Amino acid sequence: MARQRSSWKAPTSEPAHWHLTCNRDRVGCGCFAESVSSGNSEKNFPTAILKIIPMAVLLFGLAGCHASTEAVEASTTRDPVVAPAGTVLRVRLDQALGSGRSRPGDRFRAVLDTPVMVGGMEILPKGTLLEGRVLAARKAGAEGKSAQLAVTLDSFERDGKWYALQTNPVIRTGKMVEGISVPADTIMGFTLTRKLTA
Repeated sequence: MARQRSSWKAPTSEPAHWHLTCNRDRVGCGCFAESVSSGNSEKNFPTAILKIIPMAVLLFGLAGCHASTEAVEASTTRDPVVAPAGTVLRVRLDQALGSGRSRPGDRFRAVLDTPVMVGGMEILPKGTLLEGRVLAARKAGAEGKSAQLAVTLDSFERDGKWYALQTNPVIRTGKMVEGISVPADTIMGFTLTRKLTA
């Protein structure tokens, strides 16, 4: 009698499909791969395969996260204030100045009377607070010397912080005995001698 051979087949499992997930936000970014199988659970998938994650998948995920992080950082960077040398600042004095009452080194304040515009963009708005100092103050002398008052701006305020600037001096001279007087609310023009940044 012929012996009947028994046949045995190893259980088969359906191939797993791999899915890459990347979480990107403003704080960080994480990438991981997960397997999605159809019909059979993950435990039926060979253990050796589950432990192997293709390097190409990881590199692709890391590259995407790096690009996303750079884009977020670029979008949160504030553009600096830039006004070229030669820009005129029209300011209104907050206090009176005079060749007879002011002294070299005295500080004064002013506010921007018109906004500073560069290329159609507002660089500094109207009302920006500025400070300056008296460079020279001299009364008219008996020897024929003219009275003189020279002032300049040296700083401005933005978002609660003060920044340095440089302008040409505004000089007024005259031979009046009473000297030179510049009342409060007088509008004066100062020209930047160096690029303004903040």
